[in-house]
Amino acid sequence: MKKLLIVRHAKSSWEHTELSDFDRPLNPRGLRNCPEMSYRLSQRQIKVEQIFTSAARRAFETAKGISEGLGLSPLDIQPKESLYHATEAEYTLFVQQLNNTYQSVAIIGHNPDLTAWVNSLAGTPIENVPTLGMAMIEFEQEDWADITAGKGDLLWYDFPKKPFKLS
Repeated sequence: MKKLLIVRHAKSSWEHTELSDFDRPLNPRGLRNCPEMSYRLSQRQIKVEQIFTSAARRAFETAKGISEGLGLSPLDIQPKESLYHATEAEYTLFVQQLNNTYQSVAIIGHNPDLTAWVNSLAGTPIENVPTLGMAMIEFEQEDWADITAGKGDLLWYDFPKKPFKLS
């Protein structure tokens, strides 16, 4: 059985117009939301073995902001260029190439394809995964290479503006 925690990066800043899209940091709201969502992860006792994140600054800062709630350190974060501007198919291919020693990982990326990917994997009707939105999807497959559309079950979906309750 494999589990994926899929996370959209936290709210980013558009204040510094001289920065490229890749280099945009989190804004104050994004920085405030990370500890809250990290707390929610810890309350759900979510454990992943590794965080794979887009190498974009806002995604990496999100990974650092939630890593404690996952029981991980910043050393457990692997930035991946391929997750920046990844398509739904590229996200799936990335997961299919994971080492099978991992049972549960987190992937931090970007919309619009992140929402499409969540919906594809779990057959869910989520209109839009908002910033710092999270979806936990479980698969009966034992091999990451067998993870494809429609094979996952959405265990829970959460985001900062949603009232928190354990489910």
